[in-house]
This record gives sequence, C-alpha cells and structure tokens, in this order.
Amino acid sequence: MNIIAAPVWLTVSLALAQAPEAPEAPLVITDFAYTMALEPTGEGPVHTVELPLPVHEGLTRPDLGDLRVFSADGTEVPHAVRRMDRGTRQTTSSVNLPFSPLWAQPGGSDPDLSSSVTITRSDDGETITFAEKAVPTGPAPQRVGYLVDASALKQSFIGLEVALDPSEGDLTVPVFLAGSADLGTWIPYGLVGHLVRVRIADQMVERTTLTFPSFAQPYLQLSFGEAGLPVEITTLHARLPDAHVAATSVETEVVGTLDPDDPEVVHFDLGSGALPVDTLQLRFPETHTLISGTLSSAQAPDGPWTLVKDGTFFRMEREGVRLDGPMVTVNQTGPQHWRFMAEAKGGGLGGQVPSLQITRHPDQLLFLAKGSPPFSLAYGSHKARPSNFSHTELLAFLSGEGQKASQASLGPERLEGGESARTPPPPPEPSKLPTILLWAVLIGGVGMLLFFVRRLMAEMKNQD
Repeated sequence: MNIIAAPVWLTVSLALAQAPEAPEAPLVITDFAYTMALEPTGEGPVHTVELPLPVHEGLTRPDLGDLRVFSADGTEVPHAVRRMDRGTRQTTSSVNLPFSPLWAQPGGSDPDLSSSVTITRSDDGETITFAEKAVPTGPAPQRVGYLVDASALKQSFIGLEVALDPSEGDLTVPVFLAGSADLGTWIPYGLVGHLVRVRIADQMVERTTLTFPSFAQPYLQLSFGEAGLPVEITTLHARLPDAHVAATSVETEVVGTLDPDDPEVVHFDLGSGALPVDTLQLRFPETHTLISGTLSSAQAPDGPWTLVKDGTFFRMEREGVRLDGPMVTVNQTGPQHWRFMAEAKGGGLGGQVPSLQITRHPDQLLFLAKGSPPFSLAYGSHKARPSNFSHTELLAFLSGEGQKASQASLGPERLEGGESARTPPPPPEPSKLPTILLWAVLIGGVGMLLFFVRRLMAEMKNQD
C-alpha cells in the first residue's frame, strides 16, 4: 500500500502547488492608458467615427484588441473596427473619349481648328459633331495638341488616362487644358500635370494619368507647350468620380535613423504596430538618387525581418517634376519597424538618410449606443484581449431601408492609466514550492525503496 500511496502523494502535492489562477476581473476604464470622449451627433442605434493617429499610437496590439467603448456608468459597449482601405472601396471607372490631332503651321504654336477638324452644327445649334481631317498638305505641319469630344458624357469627370505610342527616349511633357461648350469660346484651365516616361536602371517609370478638379465642359483642348508632344496619343479615357465618398487618405512621413554599426542600413519606427498602412515610399534628400537595396519589416526592432521589396529605389527631377519610386503596396495593419538595406554598388546611400512616406486610410470605429451617454473610447492596455464584433453584426441593427450609421465626434485625448496600463508588469518569480515538494517526494521514495529492500533481505535470511 505504501508503494501505491507514494505516486498518489506526489500527484496531489504538485496539483496543490499549481492551483489554477482566479478568473480575470472585468476591465474598467482605468485599465486603459488613454481615453477620448465619444459624442454621437445623430439619432439611431449605430454610430461611427474615423480613428485618429493618436489612437493607433496608443494601442499595444496589432489586431486593435486593446480598444473598448464604455458608457457613462462604465459598462462596456459593443463595438467593431472596419478597415477603410483600397480593397473595400469602389475603384474609379473610366470612359473612352474620341479625339483628333490639332495642327499648326510650321513655326507656329497656336492650333488651326479649321484645318484640323470638320465641325458640323445642327440647325438649332444644339448638336455639334466634328471629324478629323487629313494631315494638311504643304510645308510639314506641327502637331500642337488634341481636340477631345466629351459631349457624350452625362456627368463631370476628374481626370484623364492617357496611353502613348512606344518611344525610345525619355520624355517629360507638360499638359495644358482648355474647355469649351461650343468649340468657339475656350476657357483655359492651365497646367494640369505632366506626361512622364523615364527609364531608370532596368525599369520603365510612367505617369500618364492627369488629375484635376471636376470638369464638365463637353469639349477639351490639350496642348503641350512650345516643345509639343514627341509621340502620339493612342487612347484617352475620362476618369469618373466614385459613386460614393471614399475614405480620406492620410500621409505620414517617418524620419529614418542610420544604423550605428552599418552606414548602409536605415531603420524606421512607425511608433505603433497597430497603424494601418496602405502604401509606402522611400524619399531621398538628394535630387538624383539611384540605389539598389531591400525593404523589410518586423514587429520587433531586432526582427525577425520579412522581405517586402527588393529592387531599385530612386529620386530624380525632370523639368521641375519630382519622381520617387517605387510605390510599395502593403495594405495591412503594421508592422511597426521597417529597415532599408542599401547595396554598396554605385556608392550606396552615400551618407544620406531617407525618410519613409506612408499613405493610410484611417480605421473606422462603429459602436452601439447602449446605455447612457457620454460614451468614452478607451485604448492601450496590456490586460485587454480582443472583444469586438464584426462590422456586419453591428450594421445589422440598421434594419430600416436607407438607414445609415450616424456620425460621432471625438474629444481630445485624456490620460487614464498612463503608460503603466500599456506596459505589462515583470513576470513573478516562479514558486520554489513545487521543486521542494518534488525533491521531498523523491527522497521519501528512495527511503521507502531502501526500507523495502532491507525488509526483503531480512525475510530471505530468515527463510535460509
């Protein structure tokens, strides 16, 4: 019986030494580092607001799990967070536009409309059509622009997408825009962008999209300054605005820090692993820069590092137009730490320290107006674990046709638990009791074993 009792005693002793911890107490608002007042500005059950940068900087979890909404009496309120990134927004559509070249006499810069197109007007003057004429004969004319017909569009547009014929050399051409309602009176809109085609190292960089404020004239005239456009335009598309209002993008510039042990390595700290990042781009201080290297990311400053982009990074200027590249698409939350490692060829960084430009769309908070106002947004807690709903679960409360979540406003940041709420305490020293009990049981077991061996030997001696 003693031999059986020994392991039972050992099991019971260890179980008592490692008793389960008491369940966690519900979180209260002082368990969070910071708060902001949340004030609904409309009626309805669901309210929404975009999360500003200080909220992301105060969070400790990349999944935004240490964010809560509390009512006035300290009760936790159901909430959800939705990413407002490119993957969830409607892309801009485009429509093909007919166009004709505009010619000028040799040495001239003003287009000759009558020698370029044939214009036909209806009897009431309401309908205007034009058709391209053959290239004028005689001395070689100069193509100085294009006439574009946007009269078929029933809405305004916000830009043009231009496709160009292939070309051997680099080009940077300014584009000037004018509009007309009758092909007689033209309203100049000035410079609206540049058409750029530049070969850098082993890649071709093109910028052939022109963006401008809402334009509603039925006819456009594109011109390219005194030098003109050395290649032909093959297609033109009007860029139509989104059917809904997209989330506003925000740009943040992060200054790099040179690695003290390696002059070809630059580190960037975003300040938070919970910051949403859509795109990022290295920006160099020197005008003409061409560097091969790798861009990597990590959650911790010492890694492990994940390769994000390997290739050629550059900055250049042509005729007053700055070009930086490449643009790297990330479209995720975090990571907090980034590293650029330049190759030595071509001089590497040459002592310059780039910055990292981040473009992001702020996350959207949705919460249910449960309980009494005022509500509080709390964030930054080492104790918190994810406790949010999906945004579709909250939007299910909007059952009425056409009903939308109403907007809320955020007050200034308030200090609650401070940094101590964000930083977990050091782990407690492990208890020595299990070790002591284990040694006691082992020693006792050895003693019992010796006792039974001695007893067995005595019995064998008596039998002899």
